[in-house]
Amino acid sequence: MFGRPQPRLLALIAVTAAMSFSAEPACGQMILLEDERVVRSIATYQGVTDTREDFVNMSGTWNSTAEALVEAFESCGDPPPCSIGHASSYSEQISLYFPTAIQFNVTTQGTWSGQPSGSYDFLSKARFKFRVGTPFDAHFFAQVVQGDWSSIGLIRGFVKLTSPAGTHHYVTGGMVSDTTRFGPGTYELEGISWGFNNVVDGWQGATAACQWQIFPIPITFLPYQPSDQTVACGGTAQFTVAPAQPGLTYQWRRNLQPLSNGGNISGATGATLTISGACHADAGYYDVVASDGTISEPSGLAQLTIWTTTGIEEPAGAIGAISFAAPSPNPFGNSTSMRYTVQAPTRVTAAVFNASGARVRSLLDDVRSGTGAITWDGRLRSGAPAPAGIYFMQAAAGGVRETKRVVLLK
Repeated sequence: MFGRPQPRLLALIAVTAAMSFSAEPACGQMILLEDERVVRSIATYQGVTDTREDFVNMSGTWNSTAEALVEAFESCGDPPPCSIGHASSYSEQISLYFPTAIQFNVTTQGTWSGQPSGSYDFLSKARFKFRVGTPFDAHFFAQVVQGDWSSIGLIRGFVKLTSPAGTHHYVTGGMVSDTTRFGPGTYELEGISWGFNNVVDGWQGATAACQWQIFPIPITFLPYQPSDQTVACGGTAQFTVAPAQPGLTYQWRRNLQPLSNGGNISGATGATLTISGACHADAGYYDVVASDGTISEPSGLAQLTIWTTTGIEEPAGAIGAISFAAPSPNPFGNSTSMRYTVQAPTRVTAAVFNASGARVRSLLDDVRSGTGAITWDGRLRSGAPAPAGIYFMQAAAGGVRETKRVVLLK
């Protein structure tokens, strides 16, 4: 068949049945909360579009491809008709989930030929959200090759490991191998290869691969975990793993960044952390790393939430420290962006809702500071283009929440 793309999945990581992954849940293993795996290919040529998609949720091993192909023909002297042009799109994924391990390999590519030019749109995505109830050791290995995207300086493939406190790994090129001890909590591991092109007649998309394996810790330093706190602005918050264990040192962190004593912070290197006069700039996720000088162990995350009561004033400038601008352009066809300002590192979340109030796309859940932009590309969570109409972009940080109306044109 003319112009059919050839699979070019780079063997960055071999997925084999011989790996010694346990298939039975046990203490210290992952509890799967969300499983989003999809391959999608869209090819368009001379006004004709072919879309192919496959997806799976809450599954073990998955191996799938999506191949879209559109061809145009003309009469010729020797039947069958002769192909005069085509557009093709190809996406592939090999992935697996076990309670002690996650592994995936995603890749994409597209081609077109003839006149007028065609276009190809491709996506291969693997995303796992899970919780581990005890401290654990984990081995993380990732390798990303941007393919032809690297020639124009674009990132269209990555592997990312995050928790509510922030990003632990974000790999956009090369190889990363790391063994780290993690505290109990909720984590998200994602790999993606995606893109669109209607200019270049052949394009190799990114290839992203990852291995993640966890090992429970039989004995821990921290029999007590810090608890979430909600205090009024100006109040006192305390996180503790007391009583302190002899022979251990402690280092408290906010959003994974080490704290030091001073200002309204005390106990940063003890078993109990105290935050006096806490307000919105102090909101976030706190944990402590305990060490015996050789081995370090992080606790689980505890969230500090701030609320304001009548009669208690916020510190000067606290409200203005966080702001969200109106999305621009609006109305829009391809994408729109909402700029934000966050003076201190703060968890920022953003999502898109339709006119009925249903969430159609999550845009951001990360710790940010300074100025930046939250962009919506007009697509649904599945990756498919959203229907034209009215939507609402909602962003929140440090107790400040803004909802902005946007109009998507087609």
